Amino acid sequence: MKQILSLLITLLAVTALQAQMVDPVHWQSSTRMTDDTHGVVTLTASIDNGWHLYGLSLPDGGPQATEVEWTALDGVTLDGKLTPATQPKKQHDPTFDMDLSWWSGSATLREVHRHRPQVEHQGKSALHGLQRPDLRRPHHL
Repeated sequence: MKQILSLLITLLAVTALQAQMVDPVHWQSSTRMTDDTHGVVTLTASIDNGWHLYGLSLPDGGPQATEVEWTALDGVTLDGKLTPATQPKKQHDPTFDMDLSWWSGSATLREVHRHRPQVEHQGKSALHGLQRPDLRRPHHL
């Protein structure tokens, strides 16, 4: 009996962990230099069917806006802010009772940067980021 109970608890724990590992947005990134010292990082999100990714700027009291936290800026300085290259859909969301913006299917975001003098970096630069999206399954939209 104890073995069956132990097996049941293990199966429930594994099922619960798998349910927590939903990753409906898949990111790709690329960098393009626009001149000798300036460049653009392009982040492209592929969003699974039935999900959407909230916009970059949302009203208070609603979901968290999508943001990118740059975890390493070695030899690079951001020059501006993250901007959408594809415009999000804007619609009234009855769940939050407010107008919100989001992307479905895909989204492209861009961040402009410039390279700092490379003396202390021995000619190497790196830009590493962490996307922190707020996601939702749109049951009623």
